[in-house]
Amino acid sequence: MSREIRFRGWDTRQKVMYSAEEMGQDQLTLSVDGRGFINVSGRSTKLSTFATHIIPMQYIGLKDKNGVDLDWWEDDLLRKGSDHPNAPITIIAYREQDARWSIVSKSGNEFCSLAEAYRCGWKKVGNRHQHPKLLEGK
Repeated sequence: MSREIRFRGWDTRQKVMYSAEEMGQDQLTLSVDGRGFINVSGRSTKLSTFATHIIPMQYIGLKDKNGVDLDWWEDDLLRKGSDHPNAPITIIAYREQDARWSIVSKSGNEFCSLAEAYRCGWKKVGNRHQHPKLLEGK
């Protein structure tokens, strides 16, 4: 079984989230090392430029029990019982030491696995780039 691989990008200058399709129209492609996007020149690869102002985020690929896409991405913010304002905010992050996606606390400690978060009713409330105020405070 193969996992769907998709990326999106947060433009730190324009404060806009771009889909892979939008970046493709601008000839942006993910760099080989995954650290950012390259604006590929059609005339010569020597004219290609590294877009350091666009942060790549990977699609997690998690689906619900009916096979419906949860639309969870790297750097998304989750809250258990999203309508409770005092519930802790957590972040979807890739943990190199475990080689897996996890839900981590604001301090970076692992909170739970993605599957466990879904089963326990965690809901997406935004992402760290478009909603940084959710990470402030408690």
